Amino acid sequence: MHRRPMGATRLRTHVTRDHLLMYDRLVPNKVFRRRFWDEQAFRFPEGVLYEDIPVTLPAHFLASAVDVISEPVYYWRQRIGGALSITQRRTEIGAVTDRFAAVETVSRFLGSRPEPEVRACKREYDEVALRSDLRIFLNVLGEADDEFRARFVRLAHGFLEQADRRAMNDLPAMMRLKWHLVGRGLMPELLEVLDYERRGLRVPVTRRLWRHYARYPFWGDRRLRIPRQVFRLGEELAARAQLHEAEWRDGGLHITGHAFIANIGTRFPWSSVKVVGVRETDSGATRVIPAWTRRCPDADDVSRDPHRSHVWSGFSATIDPRRLRRGGRYADGTWLVAAGVYDRGVLRRGALAAPASGSGAHAAWHYVAEDVRVIPLITRGGTLRLRVETVRARVTGHRTAGDAMEIRGTILGGVPDGAAIAVRRRAGTVLNRYPVASDGGDGGFRVRIPLRELIDDMPVHDVPVHDGGSDRLPGAASDDETGWRLDLSLPNHPEDDDARATANDPAAAVIAKAAANVRPTPDRPAAAGLPAEANGAEAPDAAAAADRPAADGLAMPDDFAAAEAPGAAGDPAPADEPAAVDEPAADASAADTSAADELVRIVLDHDIAEGLYTYAGKEFVVYRSRHGYAGLKARTPRPLLTEAAWTGDGTLVLTGDRPSGSPDPAELVLRSHERNEEHAFPMSGADGGRFRAELPLSRLRSLGGVLPLASGRWDIRVRRPASAAEPAGPSLAVPLDHAALDRLPVETAMHGRRYVFREQGYDAPVVEVHSDLRADERGAYRQARTRVRHYRAPRRLRPLRPAVLYDSYSGKQFSDSPRAVHEELVRRDADVEHLWVVRDAQVELPETARPVRLWGAEWYEAMARSQYIVTNAHLPEWFVRRPGQVVVQTWHGTPLKRIGFDIEDVQFANARYLEKVAKETPSWSYLVSPNAFSTPILRRAFRYEGELIETGYPRNDVLASPDRHLLAERVRERLGLPPGKRAVLYAPTWRDDSYYGPGKYRLDMRLDLERAAAELGDDHVLLVRRHPNVVDTVPEVGGGFVRDVSAYPDIAELFLVSDVLMTDYSSLMFDYANTGRPMLFFTYDLEHYRDELRGFYFDFEHEAPGPLLGSSDEVIEALRSIDDVGRAYAAPYDRFTGRFCELDDGKAASRVVDRILRSR
Repeated sequence: MHRRPMGATRLRTHVTRDHLLMYDRLVPNKVFRRRFWDEQAFRFPEGVLYEDIPVTLPAHFLASAVDVISEPVYYWRQRIGGALSITQRRTEIGAVTDRFAAVETVSRFLGSRPEPEVRACKREYDEVALRSDLRIFLNVLGEADDEFRARFVRLAHGFLEQADRRAMNDLPAMMRLKWHLVGRGLMPELLEVLDYERRGLRVPVTRRLWRHYARYPFWGDRRLRIPRQVFRLGEELAARAQLHEAEWRDGGLHITGHAFIANIGTRFPWSSVKVVGVRETDSGATRVIPAWTRRCPDADDVSRDPHRSHVWSGFSATIDPRRLRRGGRYADGTWLVAAGVYDRGVLRRGALAAPASGSGAHAAWHYVAEDVRVIPLITRGGTLRLRVETVRARVTGHRTAGDAMEIRGTILGGVPDGAAIAVRRRAGTVLNRYPVASDGGDGGFRVRIPLRELIDDMPVHDVPVHDGGSDRLPGAASDDETGWRLDLSLPNHPEDDDARATANDPAAAVIAKAAANVRPTPDRPAAAGLPAEANGAEAPDAAAAADRPAADGLAMPDDFAAAEAPGAAGDPAPADEPAAVDEPAADASAADTSAADELVRIVLDHDIAEGLYTYAGKEFVVYRSRHGYAGLKARTPRPLLTEAAWTGDGTLVLTGDRPSGSPDPAELVLRSHERNEEHAFPMSGADGGRFRAELPLSRLRSLGGVLPLASGRWDIRVRRPASAAEPAGPSLAVPLDHAALDRLPVETAMHGRRYVFREQGYDAPVVEVHSDLRADERGAYRQARTRVRHYRAPRRLRPLRPAVLYDSYSGKQFSDSPRAVHEELVRRDADVEHLWVVRDAQVELPETARPVRLWGAEWYEAMARSQYIVTNAHLPEWFVRRPGQVVVQTWHGTPLKRIGFDIEDVQFANARYLEKVAKETPSWSYLVSPNAFSTPILRRAFRYEGELIETGYPRNDVLASPDRHLLAERVRERLGLPPGKRAVLYAPTWRDDSYYGPGKYRLDMRLDLERAAAELGDDHVLLVRRHPNVVDTVPEVGGGFVRDVSAYPDIAELFLVSDVLMTDYSSLMFDYANTGRPMLFFTYDLEHYRDELRGFYFDFEHEAPGPLLGSSDEVIEALRSIDDVGRAYAAPYDRFTGRFCELDDGKAASRVVDRILRSR
């Protein structure tokens, strides 16, 4: 909600210029001046929902100025269990009534205001309401009852009658169509459109003269006669532009990238014409640079369009810096950079998004005169701009002298009286100044910065550090690094002392931090929001600059200047490593509102080395930012990575410096960006010397076998390894020596997978592992073509072959009932080929099965031509069983929790789950049932009309095998279980409403592992098994008490070595009951799971074969007295096994195979 309007700090702005603030509806992130609040007599309406809106939005318009501060002021609590939030109550009549009332109040308020600039915003606000506030109810009409639908239509009519008639003009065509149908009261047609949208079908584009339209439902319908204008495409045809490389060649900046128009393909060299445009933010001066079309297969890799190729969207261009001059000379300023694309009558322009690494992410600056340089900079929004900058201060040397950091440099034009170095913490508000002394004339200076003051300035991290995206769990990370930017502070000698007084104002201190990075918008005194007391030079408004005539025949888009911080004057601050803010605004100096001084950035050129010093147990770094500015960092000592190389067998060899005080002993850790998963590798080398680490990434040994590192991006961190006495220490980010950047990336290829070592964000080393898909299989477009070529065509033209395709948990394991069926067919020496689906090469198979890459060409062909398919997971939505093909759905558990259509309120990440189930089940030939209890449930829950075979679960045959004791000994040895300790297997299920994305669920670890280790560690070991859908790492605890056994291929083998099973609502309880060993149920969220999330098929609380425990303390106590627990629950246990395990006799796989083979 706040990511866009609060994404960048803007001072003295206003909603009439910064329209994104119309999305800023909530009160908790605001500070009002009390005088302003009282003057406007604001009051929150009582007894209604959405009471923020009638206050917040009018306040934005009534204020004379608003300061937007991007720093977080509170963290949003994720609601788990309990009453539904307001956001979750979208199908309640009270919610929709109150939301319409709140929005209409604001709309009518805007229409009644005397100020023309406020009235002019009514159209914009009405559009925002249709896009956002009211759309959330529009999109749930398919789930609502008739009463809700009728109320929605009545309320919508009322709003649309008073809304600006032009409000729908700029909506996306699909949204415009839905509101058009609402306005006409066509509910059946609206529900059909909502269903079409939910299915995620392609945008069918048609062209009429120079206009493009979407052939959505009811296009050309003679009965409804919907105007063609309703289907017109606008923002759906946006430019998608990506920068690849930016390098200086022969004095010019040579850039490459790709640019295309969404929903219009670029399959041929002549499909489109491209140019690069640059525009100066202050003057509006525009230059157009011709671009040359080039082939770019990478565009199809990243495009999500399965129907259109953009292979010829690549371009190259050279920007001559002399074209950035004004009046024949270079003037400080920032130039926006955009790619323009003309394709089939459509002209679009878009900012060039920067890549994650390479020259496009940190292109070098280039001197065009002795003290003038051009910097290709990457904004905080991740797009390219060019800055022309006069270098007014340079660092020429640095050293530590006693307890201070001494920095020497030069100032262009000499050292003025009162000059100082301002040291500003990048992620805080502290500002200290240290006077400079002249040093040798010619503008030379030196300054001493007390290191103890910097240490005292380092913040305490009370909020857990997040290593990846905003949806990542924190894990055990500790980045105590603090960075300071260095500015030359030059006195302005203001006439008015009021500006100095703001230095003592806490609110002004917050603004002062932002003011050094963003120029204020003009014209208005402070009123609402935090005080806006900026006294620096006022920059022209971005919208005003956009209205200036463009030169050279290319009109840059009106909204481009505000792409990063709409409505903000000047440039947003570019991002820098790893701080939130580290660069100045558009020009080389910025206004400091707290002291009325001019701040000038200090440059650290490449001819001056960076420095690393140690003081008081901290490591101090004089560093060079990606844009060449000098800064300081302080952190816990850690290794510095200086070299990376690949060996011929796919081993990554990392070497570097290991300073005194860094973790010792130490291990390098690869931590995934996509999930909380990590791998540790030993480091060699003495403290205070060099280190070396070898990472055999193509053949990692784990409980799952010898496998390559999973695809994705992996951070490199360092920590103290776990020992028998304590767990592993917190991990620290490993920095990359900037001198190594020119040698990166380095990569290798092994067994069809690319492994790339590169930098991310200028100084963070990462390993990037590509999937095992071939170049012609990657990306949505090539996947669609692969499916046509290798599934649709063979299915129609080629015969079935005698092969069995097995799939366990969508290619994640060699396990479960598909494994048991496979082993039974092998035992019978069946004359079939055995194919096993493998996702991302992460499954080790026996010699009896051949791997088939999920999403690879051979997988599609196997789906089309295999005579038998045995799976415990869902099939792809496009799969349709062909005549003669046999599909066996073994499923994966006796149902305790409701499944399929029995789930009253689906909260999966995949909202279309039930629709896909309905399409899939007709393709099942057989559905395996484990017992008589499950048979009617499975038929009803899946609405399955085919043959249901009640055979028992093949996956449980191993538990009745005569060799199970020998197998158990092998498993114990493989796991390294200590003799004499009781093994407790903890295997919780996943939570439908706790996920990162489809198929990626969170680990909800509520067990107090530290206390459990202290109480039970002497004679217990805890084996934790994540559900296959869960992607997080199991937390570590010292002493080896906790073992993560999630990578072990088959949980049935873990049952053989477990003395106790602890779970919650997992179907594993029905399987484990065959062992006769005790079970505990850690059901801390029983009411929420039972009543709101899933629901149960029987009275679990009264029929469970073990105690239901609500707290970690209860679990620990039950484990201490497990023998007593077993005796107490002997009778319920016997009843449980009698009801659910009657068919688990070790012969279920044989019965399933008998039925399959009879179908031939």
